[in-house]
This record gives sequence, C-alpha cells and structure tokens, in this order.
Amino acid sequence: MVQGQPSYYDEGKNEWGFAWRFLPTDSPNAFLVTSGLTSEGFPVTEGATYRAFGLEIRVSEVHTDYIVLLVKTV
Repeated sequence: MVQGQPSYYDEGKNEWGFAWRFLPTDSPNAFLVTSGLTSEGFPVTEGATYRAFGLEIRVSEVHTDYIVLLVKTV
C-alpha cells in the first residue's frame, strides 16, 4: 500500500478499504481499515496482527513510503 493511495479488497459481496495516512507510524490511526461507513485505525507496527471487520491483517513490511499488509478473512 502506497502512502496516501487507498487500496481495496473485495471478496464476493464484502468489500474493505485500506488507507495509510501520513502520520507517525506509532499513531493509533496511521492506517485505516474501512467497511461500509465504519472505519478502524491501527498503528503501523511491523509484525503486528490486527483483526477488524472479519479480517486478519498482518503488517508484513514497513518502509518510508509504503507498507505491505497481508490480509485474509477469518
């Protein structure tokens, strides 16, 4: 995910959005996961795993201008 450019994940009738804000990586809202009109923010911590909206989200790599998220449904 490139900073400032939202990414979308679609599985059947479910769709989720991901966005990485230009914030310090330890901010609790550095990246957002959205589903419908609801969103939840998480810090960008390499190796951390989060759950939201039926997804398991692992922060695989953190770089200065992009992050790599591994996403699967749970």
